[in-house]
Order: sequence, then C-alpha cells, then structure tokens
Amino acid sequence: MLFVDAIPTEVQRIMETGLLLPDRFDQFLGLTHGLNEQFEWMSYNTLHEPGEALEYAIFKFSAAWYYILQCSNEDLAIDPNTCAVAEQVCRSFERTLKGSGPGAGTKTCQRFFQL
Repeated sequence: MLFVDAIPTEVQRIMETGLLLPDRFDQFLGLTHGLNEQFEWMSYNTLHEPGEALEYAIFKFSAAWYYILQCSNEDLAIDPNTCAVAEQVCRSFERTLKGSGPGAGTKTCQRFFQL
C-alpha cells in the first residue's frame, strides 16, 4: 500500500530514472489508477491540513502530471483515445479525493485538477 508520504518519492523516481516520455506517462497513469483503486491510503492520512503531507504529495504529483501533459501526444506516443482514458482516470481520482476524508475537499487536492 502506498501512503501519502511515499507519493513524492515515487514521483521523483519516475521523473529521475531516465525513463522516456512515453514510459513516464505510463508510470503516472498507472500510479494515478493505483491510487484511485487502492484508496485506503487516504483513510490512513491524518496530515491533510495546509503545509502537511497531503498538500506536498498532491503538489509534487500535480507538477509532474503538468510537465507530462505539456508534451504532445506524438512525444508521449499516445493517440487521442489514450488521452481521453487518462483524463477519465484523473477525473475518477478527483472524485476519490473529494469523497475520501476530511482533507479531501480542500484546495490542496483540487490543485491536482487545475492542470
């Protein structure tokens, strides 16, 4: 299970391991899907106030997604259908964050979706 404080470490691993852009996209899509499917990690999170672990994790996660999404579909080796699936996964993750605990409705979590 991935806890909130492990998210920035995982993001850094993906960004710094020399992966090609398509592989980074795949890794972030998989991470987003995994966090959404195994949402129990949010239940264990008590650090959801401004400046705490959730804010930092979502900031790092959203910054990495922002970087990835600035690339063209061609650079990411994806087609429009894959792009649509990624958007659906992110929107599903948004719903999970909004409905999973006291910190879920904060501006912190919503920053992820202002990409």
